[in-house]
Amino acid sequence: VLTSGKVVEDELYKFGIKCNYEHLYYFFIIDSEDRTFVEENIFSPTELKEI
Repeated sequence: VLTSGKVVEDELYKFGIKCNYEHLYYFFIIDSEDRTFVEENIFSPTELKEI
């Protein structure tokens, strides 16, 4: 759980059910340099640093 209250796995799941392609999230791999998470408003830059 992040300090913002977000549960990382829950956010990845929510992103996954909306996504129509296989992304690294599918394997619970989070690349902090991948801008997809910020562009899709899944995690903020601060949250990615925390992860």
